[in-house]
Amino acid sequence: MLKRRFLVLLSSLILAGAFTVPAYAETEAPVDDPQDVPISEPASDPDEEGEPVVTGSGVGETEPAEGPVEGAAPVEPAEGEPTEGLVTAPAPLTAPAPEEAEEPSPYAELDARATAAKDVLADDTYYIGSSLNNMQVIDVANKSTASGGNVLVWEWNGGDNQKWEASHDETGYVSFRSVLSGLFLTADGEAGGANVNQQSELSGDDARTQKWIVERTSDGTGYTIISALSPNLVLDLMHNTSKNGTNAEIWTDNGGKNQSFVIVDATPEVAASTAEIEEGYYNIKADTTANVVDIANKSTVDGGNASTWTANGGANQLFKVVKEGNYYRITAAHSDKSLDMAKNCPIPGVNVAQRGAETAAGTSLFAAIDNGDGTVTFVNLATGLVLSANGTASGANLYGDAASGEPTQRFMLEPVKDLLSVGMYEIVPATNTGLRLDVANKSRSTGANVTIWTANNGQNQKWDIQLVPGKDNTYTIQSVRSGIYLAATGIVEGDNVNQQDVAPTDEVAQWIPAYVGGKLTFQNVASGLMLDITGCGSKAGTNVEVWTPNTSVAQRFTLSATNPIPNECFFIQFASDTTQVLDVANKSTKSGGNAISWANNNGANQKWYFQRQSDGTYKILNAFSELPLGLSGTNVQQVATNSNSGVKWNLVYNHDGTFSIVNASNTSVVLSLDTPAPANGSNAELAANEGNGGQRFTFEPTSYTGGTLGLSGVKLDMYKRAQGYSSPTNYLILIDNRDCWVGVFRWADGRWNYDNYFRCTNGKDSTPSLRGTYYVGAKGYTFGSEDGHACYWYTQIYGDYLFHSTLYYPYSFNPLDPRLGMHLSNGCVRLHIDSAKYIYDKVPYNTKIVSYN
Repeated sequence: MLKRRFLVLLSSLILAGAFTVPAYAETEAPVDDPQDVPISEPASDPDEEGEPVVTGSGVGETEPAEGPVEGAAPVEPAEGEPTEGLVTAPAPLTAPAPEEAEEPSPYAELDARATAAKDVLADDTYYIGSSLNNMQVIDVANKSTASGGNVLVWEWNGGDNQKWEASHDETGYVSFRSVLSGLFLTADGEAGGANVNQQSELSGDDARTQKWIVERTSDGTGYTIISALSPNLVLDLMHNTSKNGTNAEIWTDNGGKNQSFVIVDATPEVAASTAEIEEGYYNIKADTTANVVDIANKSTVDGGNASTWTANGGANQLFKVVKEGNYYRITAAHSDKSLDMAKNCPIPGVNVAQRGAETAAGTSLFAAIDNGDGTVTFVNLATGLVLSANGTASGANLYGDAASGEPTQRFMLEPVKDLLSVGMYEIVPATNTGLRLDVANKSRSTGANVTIWTANNGQNQKWDIQLVPGKDNTYTIQSVRSGIYLAATGIVEGDNVNQQDVAPTDEVAQWIPAYVGGKLTFQNVASGLMLDITGCGSKAGTNVEVWTPNTSVAQRFTLSATNPIPNECFFIQFASDTTQVLDVANKSTKSGGNAISWANNNGANQKWYFQRQSDGTYKILNAFSELPLGLSGTNVQQVATNSNSGVKWNLVYNHDGTFSIVNASNTSVVLSLDTPAPANGSNAELAANEGNGGQRFTFEPTSYTGGTLGLSGVKLDMYKRAQGYSSPTNYLILIDNRDCWVGVFRWADGRWNYDNYFRCTNGKDSTPSLRGTYYVGAKGYTFGSEDGHACYWYTQIYGDYLFHSTLYYPYSFNPLDPRLGMHLSNGCVRLHIDSAKYIYDKVPYNTKIVSYN
């Protein structure tokens, strides 16, 4: 077909005079009569020796010279006349037959470029990604195996309809054959805009529609795929986009990104490791920074992202490196999941995350390449891509890229022998992550039992973990509340675990951690037995013991870093005499009120709210005055709310159950008394840390229902509203009808303080509860059973509007409708039966009731 079109074109050019046939020179006609042939008579030299020269026609006296006489016309002999000895005249001059003109090839330039580009792309199987978005690749639509199946771009999914086998012909042209269908990438036409699809192999000139030249783009970042039909036509994505479904075509070369492609080996071969790495735990440090490889947010799920981050000693920055054959697996200690190129995608830019070993199989393996400078480059076995950091800043993402030798592809492995970072933790059993290792009854006594209990942020659930001096990976575990060590009572399977007042050098108090399945185990040094939850229990109160090592979750734990004090209310006790506490002198509510020690009398001026700040320091606010603890010079006192005078404090654990309180403005001194031991009226100040009885503190939880500290939302709004009312008694009741809450206040210290606060259900829209001011009236035990429901412990608001319990079946305590926090009643305020009884018992007659929206 192509040849026929070429011949028609050539004929047209000849007719137009573009090509001419060469003319030949005219010659004399041959002479018929040999006698008329003119004979030249050259002069002869009689003295010259040699053969005589024939100078005429006919028979001479000597034998004629052989062959024709040069320049003579041919002479035909007469019929019957002998020819021997005749001189034969030369043939007449005639035009030589013209040689056929060689056809110039319109594909010469393409052939030359194909030959020059023959080594640009090796014969192999590839994904062809768009330079607009590497992950969008050339795809046979709908996984078609039919001739004519359309070709477009789609997000990479690893399907065989996205894989293309490249092979070269003898000239250097490339054919792309779909791995799925066995059909060839074809331009379905010869002009710009022709669609690209897959077709059976074509022959002859038509085969050019399936041939391509692959050249590097001018910027070296991708490839241009040129059609063998024209040097100006290239593979192109329509509309300059690569979104799913964008059609592929051939179009005039314009250098656009939609005509540039990233060609990626779909079946990479990765050479064996050249680095030898000892099996063990490592921090993997990015070569150019102090940052280390980190699993973001301590994620334990498949797909948890990998990046670089500031080293913090977390288990999500600790990786176990194990050799498997000639390659290495890199597994996060905290999750037991391995680093992996997402979906095993070999296209540069693919994200790196963690994936479970059971699903990753061999695809999470890396060749470790020794760079000869103490660094290692990791090449993924499944994708052939190199582990790379996207920059040097903390938080730089890890991804797979083509090898470049850049520092962001080089990592240093720093061995880690001690698996735990020392510090304060909660110990979480794998049997129930809602529980914590707990010293029973918040005891500070030696021998107090250890169980698992509901997480409550108590100091009896906080543990100080410290490395034993002189030993690798061996730790003590000390209760923060008591300063006593976690220890086994013996060395026999099933022996109890409690807190014991022993030296940290005693092996019963020493534990060796290891990671198993992403969790920690703790082996007791004295017995070799493991910390174990009795019977693999998961309920609060289950005992803790030691047991023979096994694979049970009863022996697996996680550590959760914790703060020394939650944002709650505490007495600040002096450790040497816990009956003495920090106090604001004379219950002052003014800035400048002095801090002293005083015997604990449960006063609000002896209670302190701790508020942790974003920098890890605390503000310590007096519950009564609501002013922060601060400084005036070196004197410690309460200061104005807006003061910045030393209002931030650090709580420093002394590894013995006590804390030092250190002002953030001067960490060389500590909160002290002006006497070595606490006594009523001893003044609080800053002084050098001598470790005496006036400088060591413990914190005892307490509560305070007055003031705004610790309140928020509707509870705070109700508190503020209460301060605007008086009452004939020392009690006041407020009803929040919108949010369904009841607050009971009691007058003390010159303000209304919460005595109780509880949920209620009040009137529905058609029968709303009363709004306004009322007073407590009649009270009674029960009513309503004769009407089909029982209500208990009622207190009159006004008329038939009452506080009472939720509904029960008649003459019983079987709940009929226990719902609270809703608008359901006929106007009464329903309460939990205990709350209804509380009002019945405690709130006096004639107490003011304020009901509002």
